[in-house]
Amino acid sequence: MMGVFRWTTADGVRFYELLVIRTNTVGIEPQIKHFGADLVGWEEKGETVAFDLVPLEKAEGISLRRSPDETGWMIYRLGGDDRLEIGFRVEGEESDPDDALRFTCQE
Repeated sequence: MMGVFRWTTADGVRFYELLVIRTNTVGIEPQIKHFGADLVGWEEKGETVAFDLVPLEKAEGISLRRSPDETGWMIYRLGGDDRLEIGFRVEGEESDPDDALRFTCQE
């Protein structure tokens, strides 16, 4: 599965992400590549931010970032039939609940 994310504010685009979710021998593997508003990649050429899906439950999936530099978590949580919340945490850093992304399905 592949997806694209664009974070915008009143001032314009903050950044873009390309997301690929694939299966590997262990399970599901999300990989992300970030780009600034100028389309310059944040990660080195040929590198991505990779995660290992740790637990997957009915309404929540938690992925652990694979990186020698820092331990990070990406949390997807369903809130009812029409809401999705995505949060990010880096071990040793304070997390701000306002940094979570919240989406509501609209028909």
